Amino acid sequence: MFDSIENEIMFEYYLCELRRRIPDYWFNIKRRQYSKPLYVALREMKAEDKVFYEEYARLFQSEHPFQKYHCAKRIYDLLFLKAAPHSTSVTP
Repeated sequence: MFDSIENEIMFEYYLCELRRRIPDYWFNIKRRQYSKPLYVALREMKAEDKVFYEEYARLFQSEHPFQKYHCAKRIYDLLFLKAAPHSTSVTP
């Protein structure tokens, strides 16, 4: 996404895809279940993970591409870096 920040059309394309997929990722990682319809998913995300929800909302509210990129990066960190302790990997 960062590589396309100078190309507005490509950046917005990737951002649109990310915005669409974030609720699915949140449900898959945090709850280990399929996402719900968006109007239900947003309500549940807000109730259960307010920090994440606020960052997701900021992704829509930000105006400058660099702000949007940094929101996306924070969302990635919240999803994947916080999810690491809940790993299901088997240790010998």
